[in-house]
Amino acid sequence: MQDFIRINAFKTDAQSFSRTHLFLDNDYQIAGFFTLMTKTFQIAVHRDQRKDFASLSNSRRKSLGIRKVNDTYVLQSYLIAQLARNFSVQSDVSGKMILNQALQYIQDAYYRIGGIRCATVEYHPTSKLQKFYSEAGFTCISENPTTKNILGALTLM
Repeated sequence: MQDFIRINAFKTDAQSFSRTHLFLDNDYQIAGFFTLMTKTFQIAVHRDQRKDFASLSNSRRKSLGIRKVNDTYVLQSYLIAQLARNFSVQSDVSGKMILNQALQYIQDAYYRIGGIRCATVEYHPTSKLQKFYSEAGFTCISENPTTKNILGALTLM
């Protein structure tokens, strides 16, 4: 966690590529963090992805802002690029608290700027993470055929 913040977070923040927000404990140690950015996903619907993506109704695709360009679906989103809780620090900060704060920042941007209609998160498909994001309202819309990571989306409207 410390390496990511020291090496990547400051660099991408300085380039305005993303913003990393820290949660500190009473001793000013990093208890957790999240990184936000905008990202456009191009979702080529492969045979093995049809089940997840096909289960999305046209109205759900519209509410997420997914549009079709040739044979590819395009989704512009606010991406929660990193989200972590530092378990080596004694703190009341929970993963749910970190996620809720990230979603609040995204919601604020949506209301102030408009345009992008959804928040996304890409995660490794463990049962714990699937439950965590599902309980927060994220829906699986695609699986990366290379990494097998899940792309989850949440409508902001």
